[in-house]
Amino acid sequence: MERRVYFVKKNYKMKKTLSIKQFISELGGDFTEHMKKRIMNLWPRCVLTRDNDRNVLDLKHVEHTKYDCAKGKGKAKKEYVYGQLLINEGQLYFSNVCEEDDKTMKASMVDTIYDSLSSDDMYYYDEGDFLAKRVDDSNIDNVIDNIMRVCPPMSKKHLKIISRYCDVDDFNHEVIPL
Repeated sequence: MERRVYFVKKNYKMKKTLSIKQFISELGGDFTEHMKKRIMNLWPRCVLTRDNDRNVLDLKHVEHTKYDCAKGKGKAKKEYVYGQLLINEGQLYFSNVCEEDDKTMKASMVDTIYDSLSSDDMYYYDEGDFLAKRVDDSNIDNVIDNIMRVCPPMSKKHLKIISRYCDVDDFNHEVIPL
C-alpha cells in the first residue's frame, strides 16, 4: 500500500498584522469614502490581525493590553478582540464570533454590535463556520462608535514611542495617561 503525504503550502508573505491604513489600502478598495473615513477613526488605537485567511481579520488594541480573566481555578490575562471583520467580494461584514483562545477573549460589545446590524444581508463563512452581517454606509457609524466606546485610547507611553517613526500631529484621539 502506497502512502502519500501532502503538504499545505503556507503563504509566508501575507502580513499577519495590519494597521487600519494598510487594511483600507489592501482590502478596502470597494468601500465608500464615508466608510473609509469612519474606519480611519479607529487609527491609531486599533490594529487588525489575521491567521491563514487574508479576508478574515480580528480587531485589537494597538498595544495588545491584557486584562484579568477568570480561567478555571485561577486567573489569567487576556487581550480583548473588539470584532472580527470579513471581506467578501469587496463588501465588509461584521462577524458574530472572534478569535478566542488562551491569549484572547471577545469583548462583550461584539454581540451588541452584531445584534444591532440588519440580518437582510448575511454571509455564511463555511471555513470558519460563522455568520457575518454586512456593514455599509447606513450602519458603519454605529459599528465604529460602539468600538470606540470600549476600545481604550493609546497610552502616552505608546504615543511617545511611535512619534519617533511617524508624525503624530494628526492623531485626533485622546491619549490615556500612564
